[in-house]
Amino acid sequence: MHEKLIEFLKVIGKLKKIERTGWITTGKLKPEECESVAEHIFRCAILASLISDIKGINFEKIVRMILLHDLQEAIMGDWDTYAKEKFGEIKFKEREKESINKLLSILPEEIRDKYSNAWNEFLEQKTIESNIAKQIDKLEMVLQALEYMEEGYDKEALSIFFDSSKEIFKDEDFKKLYDLLDAKRKALKTG
Repeated sequence: MHEKLIEFLKVIGKLKKIERTGWITTGKLKPEECESVAEHIFRCAILASLISDIKGINFEKIVRMILLHDLQEAIMGDWDTYAKEKFGEIKFKEREKESINKLLSILPEEIRDKYSNAWNEFLEQKTIESNIAKQIDKLEMVLQALEYMEEGYDKEALSIFFDSSKEIFKDEDFKKLYDLLDAKRKALKTG
C-alpha cells in the first residue's frame, strides 16, 4: 500500500511543473510566467474550504472534488479550449477518463472507488456540491486572470476568461464575487 501511495504522489507531483496552457495560448503569457496546475488546485482548495464554511455545506465532498478535478492532467497535460475543440469533445472526454482511471488505478483498491466517484461527480455536474466545485474552479481562474492583468499582461486577451465564465455563476455568493472581480477588471481597463 505505501509503495502505491508514493507512486501516486510522484505522478501527481508532475502537476507542479505543468503550466495552465490557456494563459499561454489565450492570455499571451510565456510558459515560465504561468501558474501551474498544482497552484490552481491549491487556491481552489482554499476557496472550497472558505465557501464550504460560509455556506455550511459538505466541506469534505467539495474539497475532495476540487483536489481531484484536474489530476488527470498529470498524465495527459493541460489542454486549452482550442486544443480540446480541435481534438473533439467526445475524444477529449474519453482521453480524460482513461487518464484519470490510469492514475487512480495506482491507488490502493480499498479507496480507489471513493476517489473515482468524486472525480465523476465533478464531471457530471448533477449535485449541488459539484456545481459549487465547478464555480470555485471558474472563480479561481477569473481571479488569476485579474491578477495577471494587474501585473501588466494583455488586458484584452485576458478578458476572455471573464467573458467565458460569467454564465457559470448561478449561486448568489459566486455572482457577487464575480461582479467584484469584474468591476476591478473594468477599472483596470479604463485606468
